[in-house]
This record gives sequence, structure tokens and C-alpha cells, in this order.
Amino acid sequence: RLWDVNAGKCISILEGHTDGLRSVAINPDNSILASSSYDSTIRLWNIRSGECVSTLQEHIGEVRTVVFSHDGSLLASGGADASVRIWDVAAEKYLNILQGHSSTVQSLVFTPDGLNLVSSSDDKTLRIWNIATEKCLNTLHGHAGWVWSTAISSDGMLLASGSADKTVKLWSVSTGEHLNTLQ
Repeated sequence: RLWDVNAGKCISILEGHTDGLRSVAINPDNSILASSSYDSTIRLWNIRSGECVSTLQEHIGEVRTVVFSHDGSLLASGGADASVRIWDVAAEKYLNILQGHSSTVQSLVFTPDGLNLVSSSDDKTLRIWNIATEKCLNTLHGHAGWVWSTAISSDGMLLASGSADKTVKLWSVSTGEHLNTLQ
């Protein structure tokens, strides 16, 4: 459902997935919504018309998370197949795959400069990926449980990760150094 927050009204119901949804993201110009689902697909929706403009399918199994790059040109997705996939939004096509996690990818966040992507996983790690080279720059270890959420500071220097181990860990994006644990 799409809501007009000011009016408190539902303005559109987006239907098309054949199983439950896991994640949604809105591109920077508020024209496209991406949704991911247990049905192994990502759907791109025109927010104004409510129409599905594309169905993207490359993951094997459920797609847990989607996120747009800050300029809206790329979409990243992660899923139960332990992979991160990068999509060209305008061309509505799959560009590449980032592999390295050994379990479900739960969360993704682009760095503000758009050069890197951070993924978190049920394998208890975070990975920092360079988008251009498709290489993992750093693997962050320290959580004792699945890592379910990630956030990055607006200056791109600080990474926060939330885990099933009941902690939030703070990391340096540039060095991968663990800075602090919040419990």
C-alpha cells in the first residue's frame, strides 16, 4: 500500500507478488518503488500510476532486501541465496553478482558517495563491496548472531549494524575497525 502521510490515506494498493513482501525502497526522485518478496522476485512500480513496470528475477529463493543507490541509477538486492545482485534501474536489467556471504543477506546500504555497498548476513558478518570492481574490500566480524540491519552516517565514515545477538556495533567504513558496541 502507498500512503499519503499528510492526509493519512491509502492512495494505492500495489498488487502482483505471489507471496509475502520482505522489503520496499523508494528511489531518490520518488518515482519508483522497488519491492522484494518471498516469491523470489523484485518488482519495480511507478508510484504515480501504481503500475508494475518491471519484474526482476535472478535470485534463487526469497529476496530479503532492496535498496536504491543515492542517485537512483542502481538497485541492490540481497536474498536467501547468500548473494547480492546489482541492477541497472533504467535498463531494468541485472548487471552483476557479489558473492562471499555463506548465508542469507538481510540488509544493504550504499555509501553516500555511491562507490561502495555494505551487506549484512545471517553468517554473522558484514561485507563492504566496491561497486565498480565487484570486489569485497573488507569483511567485518564481531557479531555473535545474525546481522539484520545496517545504517551508514551521512558522511560515509560510520557504519552501524544491528544483530540478533542484541547488540549494535559501530564500525569505521574506511578501515573496518570495530569502534564500539551498544548493548
